[in-house]
Amino acid sequence: MDQKKIGNLIWDISSKTKIPEPPNKKEAWDAIVQSMDDLRQPKFVKQSSFSQSIIKLWMHFIHKPNYALLLPIIFILGLPFYFNFYQNKNFTTKPGERLSLLLPDNSKAILNSGSSITYKKGFNSGHRTLHLNGEAYFEVQNLTFPFIVKTHHGEITVLGTTFNVRSRNDGFEVGVNSGQVKVSSGNSFIELNPKQCLMGFTDLGQDTIINIENEKYPGWINQKLYCKQTNLETVCREIERIHNVKIKFSNQKMKQITITGTIDTSELETMLNTIALLSQHSFKLVDGTYTVI
Repeated sequence: MDQKKIGNLIWDISSKTKIPEPPNKKEAWDAIVQSMDDLRQPKFVKQSSFSQSIIKLWMHFIHKPNYALLLPIIFILGLPFYFNFYQNKNFTTKPGERLSLLLPDNSKAILNSGSSITYKKGFNSGHRTLHLNGEAYFEVQNLTFPFIVKTHHGEITVLGTTFNVRSRNDGFEVGVNSGQVKVSSGNSFIELNPKQCLMGFTDLGQDTIINIENEKYPGWINQKLYCKQTNLETVCREIERIHNVKIKFSNQKMKQITITGTIDTSELETMLNTIALLSQHSFKLVDGTYTVI
């Protein structure tokens, strides 16, 4: 339905109501069109936020009682604009799932299993900020304002690059394939160059920067798990996320056993056999739970 038909419909509804002096049709329609234009302004335009437009619209009509009947109709017509600019977008993967996303700025994100990304619908309208819980790989398009990934461990800022972020309870990792990123936490920050990887927790001064030796980093994109003196507990947590299974240890000391090697994660049985060979400990399935013995 075009604007002219909408205007005629609004006029027909309002004209059936008894009011002392019916407003001029053209003047009323011009006021509606102007108010709708105000609502269409994106959030990053400072002088025309949604709330400011509503106040402006209300003040415009408050002194014209004959037009007051139109306010509920205009409010309803404005609701889609509110949800379009202010509602958050959330993407979540369950254990065993992965998800490829094309973000509004044409940047790409691949979400690993057991992870989530959240951003506002105004993404790419004056800001490119998202929140990550878990792990994701990003290919960022180089635009005029920064691309920011916020996690509970720290914040990553870039302009154009390809990088991986892992933020889980057992640690924090940021690896750069191309470009440059800045990782900040509190008042501290570290800049990473291509083929550098930051590994640690929230205190950047205690984190470790290592060189990325594998050409196909990060491994999970290609269904590989690269281990270099990685403790068995961390490896088993990855198995749980990738294949949606439960793993426990018959002896808690086994959690600190370290392994080094490349593990194919595409098949659960292959993965368990490889880890058993590297760790010298096998897996036993009982009542749907694997136990390291």
